[in-house]
This record gives sequence, structure tokens and C-alpha cells, in this order.
Amino acid sequence: MLNQRETARYLAACESDAVAIEDVLSVYLYCKYQRGHNSAQVMNKLCLLCCYLRGIRLNSVLEHGRQAFTILAAEVALGGGTIGSTPPRSAIGLPS
Repeated sequence: MLNQRETARYLAACESDAVAIEDVLSVYLYCKYQRGHNSAQVMNKLCLLCCYLRGIRLNSVLEHGRQAFTILAAEVALGGGTIGSTPPRSAIGLPS
């Protein structure tokens, strides 16, 4: 299960790859649902992750992943039913 710190480490490794950022965010949000959080709590976790990324100076992840953050926030707002349902599309999202 991913926490904020681990997620930030994976997102930093993504650099400017928007697809990889979306893969990591999807796994992070999926983990939150698996821990029993509801959509409002998961949305709060996503907001806190954004604040954490700004705090540790990973603003570039927020800039390059803006579309992924927006799409995933919309999916969470709709209940999160599709989060985690697609296979990873980037090298960082694939198991080694």
C-alpha cells in the first residue's frame, strides 16, 4: 500500500512522463479505496498529496501531471469505480 512519501518518490522518478504520473496516481488512489476510504476521504488524500508535493518542491510533477490529477479527481468525484481498472501503460507502473 502506497503512502504519501512512497508516492512522491515514484512521482519524482516519473519526471515529465504524464502517463507514468497517471499510473502512479491511479495506484495511490486505488490503495486508498482498498483501505476502506470513501470518495470524499480519497479526494482529501489527493489534495493533501498535492500540498505535500508542493512542500517538498516537486511542483514539476503537478505541472506535468495536471491533466492526470484533473481526470482522476473527476473519477473520484464520480465514485472512483474505474480507478485501478486499467493496466499500467508506463514502465514505472509495470512490475519489475
